[in-house]
Amino acid sequence: MPVRAPRSPRKPPTPAASSSPAAVPAPKPDWSAVAHDGQLRALLKTHLRTLPGADKTLVVDELDLAYGTVRADLAVIGERLEGFEVKAAHDVLTRLPKQMQAYDATFERCWLVTVEPHLAKALALVPSWWGVLVADAQATLRVHRDAGDNPLQDALHVAKLLWRDEALAKLDAIGKLAGFKTKPKLALFARLRDNLALPELTAYVCEALRARPDWRDENGNSVLASRTRAKTGATA
Repeated sequence: MPVRAPRSPRKPPTPAASSSPAAVPAPKPDWSAVAHDGQLRALLKTHLRTLPGADKTLVVDELDLAYGTVRADLAVIGERLEGFEVKAAHDVLTRLPKQMQAYDATFERCWLVTVEPHLAKALALVPSWWGVLVADAQATLRVHRDAGDNPLQDALHVAKLLWRDEALAKLDAIGKLAGFKTKPKLALFARLRDNLALPELTAYVCEALRARPDWRDENGNSVLASRTRAKTGATA
């Protein structure tokens, strides 16, 4: 009889591939609640109303700085002169360095109000004395860092917040008006800078700003109303 070759041992069956579902990535946060300037500004105003002395402070939207070349998103005028720059989720930080220069020249304390996605880049841009307020996706605002005293405040820029009659009144009060009644405003501002210590000048500017009736300009036009028309395209 022919000799048969021995059979090869059977290989064990290959185990079936795992059927467990793949990990589902976590959903991205929805930043729509703080996407735009107006949303973050409203949060900021609510926060400011909770602070001590809020009933004695003036909050001004879009305050002109450096003769209108930059506008502070929000200025808080109380015992101190403070400025708040708002950068919402849909904003970019491209203009922030230029805006910071105007804020630093004007305010005693400066703040950036932003959202968590901007935080790391913002902290690399703003100096250590700037305070930082941060909103999360649920529109909760928190203090990330308190503001310190601004070492770059410039007396001439502070004086430029005054109207002509406000500058003349202060020069008259300190006995430095002679020969300056008909001078241009810039000369009046320089005269104030040269004759008042910075804290005294800032205190007077705060007093003058809080005393303005209905925040109208020197021509009697409503400052806030005119800016609202410009933004919306409405006509008077």
